[in-house]
Amino acid sequence: MPGLSKRESKLSAPEPIAPKFSVWYHIDASIKERAMEKRKPTYDLASIQKQFGEPNGYRLTVSAQDVAFSLGLDRGGVVALVQSIERRHFYKSMTAYRDHRLWQDVYHVDHGKLTLYVKFTRGPDGYYLLISLKEK
Repeated sequence: MPGLSKRESKLSAPEPIAPKFSVWYHIDASIKERAMEKRKPTYDLASIQKQFGEPNGYRLTVSAQDVAFSLGLDRGGVVALVQSIERRHFYKSMTAYRDHRLWQDVYHVDHGKLTLYVKFTRGPDGYYLLISLKEK
């Protein structure tokens, strides 16, 4: 560089720029980590409803239970909500972000003036679990 000593030019040299393909590699890798989706339920809705109707069949995450309580739903209210779901409420089936082999069925269910986002999966023990319940 004109007007600078060799030492000054070495000290002020910019850091090398990573090749552009590495940016695309990271974008492609993140796309592969996204969930897969399909428009057909993975789990039988009647089986989910049957389980939730049984005395020991009530299974949901703490966060889903917190939302249920905030909506004024007690245990019986959650069971009634699950029993009210119809096939027409089905929205999509998707894989879990952390495990592409684990499927989750999502329903949009009318509840009063609200539409609720209700998501089920099946655990390794074979029981269905309500994993997400929130306002849509």
